[in-house]
Amino acid sequence: MMRFFLSTFFISASLFGEISPIGNLSSIKEFIREDDLLILTVDYLLTEPKDPSFSLKSLQDHRNIWKKLLLPLPEEEKNLLPSFIATYSDRVLCEPGTPALVKELQEQNIPIFAFTTLDTALLNDRGTGSSWRFSELQSLGLSFAHSDLPKKRVEFGEFAPFRGSYPLYENGILYTNVTASQASLLTAFLPHLTKKPARIIFVGENLDTLISIEEELNKEEIAFLGLHYTPEDDSPAISSEKFSKGVKKVIERVKTASFPRGVVETENATTIAWALSNAPPDSLIVFDVGDVLVMQRETSPHYRPRQESQNLRHLFKRGTAFSLVNPLLAKLITERRSDDKFMVLSRYLVGQEAEIEATLKDVGIAFGNPFPEMNHWFSKQDQTSFSRGILVTMQPLKGPVLKKFLSQIAFQPKAIVFIDDQREQCESVLKTTKELGIPGFIIQYTESRKETP
Repeated sequence: MMRFFLSTFFISASLFGEISPIGNLSSIKEFIREDDLLILTVDYLLTEPKDPSFSLKSLQDHRNIWKKLLLPLPEEEKNLLPSFIATYSDRVLCEPGTPALVKELQEQNIPIFAFTTLDTALLNDRGTGSSWRFSELQSLGLSFAHSDLPKKRVEFGEFAPFRGSYPLYENGILYTNVTASQASLLTAFLPHLTKKPARIIFVGENLDTLISIEEELNKEEIAFLGLHYTPEDDSPAISSEKFSKGVKKVIERVKTASFPRGVVETENATTIAWALSNAPPDSLIVFDVGDVLVMQRETSPHYRPRQESQNLRHLFKRGTAFSLVNPLLAKLITERRSDDKFMVLSRYLVGQEAEIEATLKDVGIAFGNPFPEMNHWFSKQDQTSFSRGILVTMQPLKGPVLKKFLSQIAFQPKAIVFIDDQREQCESVLKTTKELGIPGFIIQYTESRKETP
């Protein structure tokens, strides 16, 4: 690929693309054409931290201090630091007119989505990075939706996970999840568009990123225009002491970050593996059964997918054939740490603990007897029973049931990892963990819903 360098008109050019500088976002209108796809990076283009310690100008002015402070950090902490900086203070628009510009282009039927490197996992009190980012942009008047963009959440499990989570597309925002290459993720995302764009316009402040995307799209013979955002910044410089102090505060947050708390949605079992390996010793691990551990084989005529509450209570008696949702879960349960307690919590199956136990045993899962003092326990008032690691209930929400059960046993978990495919149940158990003051890593696990080609 031949590249020319002409600073006045464009930075680079190739057979299928070029990169040009812009000093403000309104300049985008000079380049946009019908059938283009417009991609806007978030950090330091759409929004930036209100704290001047973390402005782009400060990071550039004090890059040597930044490098020195990052040098002794473990690799994961280095990778996590930008996400903690992004969520450290309130956010402001880089340019006040951006929401109006985006709306104007959307009204011209230009598909636009946002691109961010933010972590998609739980960020402690901020929830997941993806839920925080969506709320942040909405609060500043930025929303990304278009008929050419996917309506459904897309999780990119083909990329390496970071802290148990994966790159993600959701609500008009594409997340690299820290470590994925933006160029590689973009090419993986393009097949999910309902319409192939005539050209891709990518706007960002990082020139290296623009060049790597240009090279990747050139391989795919996709027309590309990169717009390198280089605004004038006349804000006052901050001292090196103030910059160092601000960065050190965020580094301390990263280092002292406790086991993440909140609900994370995933269709990948490796997220569960990450949670189990990072949970403190003496944790309680709680699994749902239907569509989490096992799912009905396609040959059975009785079971409709994801209708556990209406159907599972009958299926065990009918001898319905079940298979593992993911063999990794059986391995995680079999090879569990001796100081953790593993159990099942399922609804509408009171009195069928033995049938559930036999079904799980058939697919290689055994929970043993983690709480022998509670074996064959039954609460008529709560319509809840427990036997050999299996807690079943007629109650609509699992959170209060788990709370009642924990009040009956001597074991006091240091953390709770709860896995269920229903959001309502995840939120219920999260509420319980907060009431009990126990860290809760709650996973809405939806692999059984994944559409197969």
